[in-house]
Amino acid sequence: FVFDPQTKNIIQHADWKNCGAPFSPGSPLWRGVDGKIYATLGKNLLQIQDDFSVQKIGDLPAPITAGGVLLNGRFYFASGAQLWSIVVEK
Repeated sequence: FVFDPQTKNIIQHADWKNCGAPFSPGSPLWRGVDGKIYATLGKNLLQIQDDFSVQKIGDLPAPITAGGVLLNGRFYFASGAQLWSIVVEK
């Protein structure tokens, strides 16, 4: 949701319940070098659009349990004791 601190109102919201469940303690959000915001939910790698909808970028090969870093066109994350990296298409 988007909260306006001046009016103390929620001015916009988006429903992501069909995108998957966040991992504990929460789903990481980060800004890519392209200026877009990315997220992971379940086994999905998502790009947040300007209208706060999400575009699925791809499926993760394993459930994410930690991390979430986009660096030089690759997404790095941990699944249990394994470190994974996948190429993110632009």
